[in-house]
This record gives sequence, structure tokens and C-alpha cells, in this order.
Amino acid sequence: MSNQEEQDESVEVDDPADLDYSIDLSGDATPVIAGDTPDWFTGSDAQILFVLYTGLVLTPSIISENTEVTRQTVGKRLNTLQAAGFVKKLDRGKYQITKEGAFVVSADPQIYEEANDADQSKD
Repeated sequence: MSNQEEQDESVEVDDPADLDYSIDLSGDATPVIAGDTPDWFTGSDAQILFVLYTGLVLTPSIISENTEVTRQTVGKRLNTLQAAGFVKKLDRGKYQITKEGAFVVSADPQIYEEANDADQSKD
């Protein structure tokens, strides 16, 4: 390929001024809870599980920052969710969603299949 051919082949790129940067980061996303939820399950519980469904290990303060739930309410609801088996406490003040909690958020039966396969491979 000659120098002239290389110069003729130009790549068009979008002008950054033409791109739409209006992303809504207001945190108004409504969690979609698809599994069977118990009678005691609240909207705060849904928001907490929705944030933990990201797979991250989070503290109550971080969960509160990413939801519309106060830090005190997050702490109380995490205790309830832990008692129900939807979250587990990994370390002092750090929580992670369990496969049961993930099922409540997603209603994906594959979560149980993958978790059971992993449990059986440990035996």
C-alpha cells in the first residue's frame, strides 16, 4: 500500500461536541424484584438487595449512599435480611448477597443450579 492510499483511507470519528452526555445518574432506578418475597419484605429490602446484586461486598454506609434508605434503616434491614438468608455478613460491617437473595432479585433458577454444582464439587 502506498503512502497516497494510506492517506486516502481516513477513519471518521464522532465529534465529541455532537455526542449526547445527558446520562441520568439521579439514582431513581426502581429495583425489579422477580422472585417470591415474604410478607415482611419491604421496599428498603428491595433497594438493598438490588445494590448488593452487583456482586460487590458493601458496608451499610455505602449501601445507603446508593439507595434512598438511611444508614440506620440499612443496618436494621441487613440484620433482617441476614436472618432470612438473603445476605451474609463476611466481616465486621461488610455484607454480600447470597444465592437466595440473588434469586429474589432475578428469579433466575440457574443461580441455584450453579450454586449447587459448586457445593457438590467441594464434596
